[in-house]
Amino acid sequence: MRFQFTDAHNAHYSTVGFCAFMGVSCSAYCAWRKRPARARQQEDILFFTHIKGKFEVSNRAYGSRRIAAELSAEGLNVGRHHVVRLMRDNSLEVERKKKFKRTTDSHHSISVASSLPEQDFTCTSPNQKWGADISYGAPRLGLSEEAYVWNATLERRMRSCHVSRYGGDNEPKRR
Repeated sequence: MRFQFTDAHNAHYSTVGFCAFMGVSCSAYCAWRKRPARARQQEDILFFTHIKGKFEVSNRAYGSRRIAAELSAEGLNVGRHHVVRLMRDNSLEVERKKKFKRTTDSHHSISVASSLPEQDFTCTSPNQKWGADISYGAPRLGLSEEAYVWNATLERRMRSCHVSRYGGDNEPKRR
């Protein structure tokens, strides 16, 4: 591990000085650099190129099981735990896609109220037009609802009230 660290920082510092700092001899470091890679390291490099290729082609969606199955189908003799180790060592993590969740039920038999302002929200004085909306969210502790009530005045202020199933405050807040 010290040799690899020394090799990574060799471009910025002198070899003799950095070897002394790391507590290794220069001759041992030079012998390590001239030594060929072990058979297991060469095999890991070969497998990792295949694993990274499958991983990128899948748009970072395939996990170790699927990649190991595909490599075995191609004739490469690699186990799932070997794939897991190589993916973990090289920081290859699956990016899970969030499922689409529909929050509006538009297939109901309840009649929809007509738009009384006809999308005209201009007003000349306060308290002529009012509107409201409810937003549902999922914060860390559970579902909550946030209701917005606004008065279409010249100032365009909004008041909101946070309503929670877990005892949130129901006191209106200025936004």
